[in-house]
Amino acid sequence: MESSETPEEAIVREMHEELGLTLNPEALTPATFVSMPIYNRHLLMVLYVCTRFEGAAAGREKQRFAWVTFDELRAGKYEMSDSDASFATWVLEHLDPGSA
Repeated sequence: MESSETPEEAIVREMHEELGLTLNPEALTPATFVSMPIYNRHLLMVLYVCTRFEGAAAGREKQRFAWVTFDELRAGKYEMSDSDASFATWVLEHLDPGSA
């Protein structure tokens, strides 16, 4: 986050800069968060659910990404950090229609 940004403004900016997506700030809902020490700092990261966006995702900063199904996410086929893994667990528990 930049010093003058709200968390919502930061996620809108970051998604555009990194993936080329234009998010509708009114379509963002904070869902959960991760708080953990990482290196010599403390990480506080918020997961937002976004119900409306425009554009097609493309890695603009040479990062790897993939759109995956709930089954692929559940299968653990993707290497991710501990913080991202906790978000993946939340997504599967709360958004996967097959988890009920």
